[in-house]
Amino acid sequence: MRIRLKFLLATLFVLNAAQALAQTIEEKFGTIPPTWGAQISPNGEHLALGCSPSGVRAICVYELDSNETPKLLLPPEGAKLTGFFWGSDNHLLQYVSVFERLNTTNGIRDVTLRRLLSYNIETEKTVFLMRNHRSAGSMTHIDSLLVDDPEKIKMVSGYGYTIYDVNLNTGKAKIDDRIRRNVINVVFDSHGKRYAEVLFDSQNKRLRVNATTDGRKLIYEENDVEIPTFYVEGLSTEKTRLIVNFDSKDRVGPHYISLQDGSVSPLDYGGEVIGDVNLIDDIFTGQILGYRYTDDLSQRFYFDEQFQSIATEAKLALNADSITLVSWTKDRSLFVVRAANIGLPAEYFLFDSVASSISPIGGEAPWLNAESLGEVSRYDYSARDGLTIPAYLTLPPGKTRADGPFQVVLMPHGGPEARDDASYDWLSQAVASAGYAVLQPNFRGSSGYGNDFRNAGYGEFGGKMVLDVVDGATKLIEDGIGASEGYCAMGWSYGGYSALMTALLDADRTKCAVSINGVTDPFELIYTGPVSLAYWEQYMGDIYKTPKDQKSAMTPRDRASEYRAPLLLIHGKEDTTVTYYQSSMFARSAPDAELVTIKGDDHGLFNTISRKKVISESLAFLERHHPVE
Repeated sequence: MRIRLKFLLATLFVLNAAQALAQTIEEKFGTIPPTWGAQISPNGEHLALGCSPSGVRAICVYELDSNETPKLLLPPEGAKLTGFFWGSDNHLLQYVSVFERLNTTNGIRDVTLRRLLSYNIETEKTVFLMRNHRSAGSMTHIDSLLVDDPEKIKMVSGYGYTIYDVNLNTGKAKIDDRIRRNVINVVFDSHGKRYAEVLFDSQNKRLRVNATTDGRKLIYEENDVEIPTFYVEGLSTEKTRLIVNFDSKDRVGPHYISLQDGSVSPLDYGGEVIGDVNLIDDIFTGQILGYRYTDDLSQRFYFDEQFQSIATEAKLALNADSITLVSWTKDRSLFVVRAANIGLPAEYFLFDSVASSISPIGGEAPWLNAESLGEVSRYDYSARDGLTIPAYLTLPPGKTRADGPFQVVLMPHGGPEARDDASYDWLSQAVASAGYAVLQPNFRGSSGYGNDFRNAGYGEFGGKMVLDVVDGATKLIEDGIGASEGYCAMGWSYGGYSALMTALLDADRTKCAVSINGVTDPFELIYTGPVSLAYWEQYMGDIYKTPKDQKSAMTPRDRASEYRAPLLLIHGKEDTTVTYYQSSMFARSAPDAELVTIKGDDHGLFNTISRKKVISESLAFLERHHPVE
């Protein structure tokens, strides 16, 4: 199959003139993507594009066989769009978050409510799903799309496990069943038939799986378990086995659990075990289509021959380093394709499998090209104890390593169980465009490099995980890439915490630090629920048994008076992931700390005004304390 590149006759994306002529660093990199997602309807009649005509996330819905102006869907007042997909031919489902300040029995509490909206393409009406059931918890979990009934879906909600049938036209929910205590997952097929339930008793540290196709039968059990050792991916094609993804001492990656006898076997393809990867499924059929992993970019391999053939041909036709099949029609005639290259903004295309043609439909930052961006490359180095630390280095546009030494900005990622890769990153590119070399280390404790590397971060939240970042600066100086007089550290969330700890652990060389929505008191951040607490204690140590002096040593707020470097804290006022209080209280105590408040925004800062402010404040701060010569 040979793919032809063509352009759509209908205008699916119009480049805003102001963006096309963007000259300042803030405009180039702070403008949020004009295309931030794309979903084709199951019948292929409509294309929904994540758009941002006013600098906030919205959705533009196009009728593919019409030249009519697209329908613009804006989130309700006070809500922020976080994602979308088609629940049926006529219903576009939208994930939104809403910030609320609640008066609870424990006092005033800031919460982010996560909800689903349903937009009916025929009536043009939008409703909140489960609108007749109020909860401070998330109400976005879909158990089954109920493909036999396009007007309904099956959802769960509440602090107990309650299953609802939800009408996509009215938004109203009707209780289908109330599940027993300790149930954390119920497994349905796409028709709404129940096959299994997973139970976790945190008090007795017991994990169980019951088959439910014929009554309730215990098929799998683990004891002395602090945290659930797997999550459910779905059902096998023949629906006789669960597909789960393990993360335990004994098993890692996708496995089958037999619904007959509970026997466990690794998932394989062509007779070979596929290893520690994440699976890709079809949201309508539940079929496992392949798996995804990350090297320098996110990569996909499809078991399905048609999918793999399309991905391979698209990669060649578009000269792309990474191809993702984002969505597709039920008859698999149309596919949305996301193409990415190292260091460049991703682009979206519509592939017609019948005509074997591919058409551009939008890009994340079409006003940027390779010449206007800094080169991104691997830069692995050894930590002081010999552990190899994978990292990515972004240089100023038009520069090579031989042009060094550069002023350095260390930029550790958030998570901390996450990772950076070589994809386009607006913040690192903005800083590099100002003349800095930006290093993004994947310190121990990061994901994506195996459990041993992840587990090496346990107990090192404020120790070796931070020193790994410091050692990156040392290596840059040794290689003549970094200037010897010092560096600044800058990060988001845990990365902000790491930047602040860097200024303590390497005070002589740290010239400044920038914390964006950063943690200043990790122990205050821990939610005291049993599963969450057990997870975070792996990284931080026992919250109750760790001596106070050890806890203070890894708490920037407790050590505020020790800082010698100037500090900049930027924080969204509506952040409930890492609360605004974390930065505001720290700023009161630190001797040389500036606090910049981003009003009306949260942890992700997904609007243009917020991101431009992050860039302008950060670059002005760097210019004052760590200028490029």
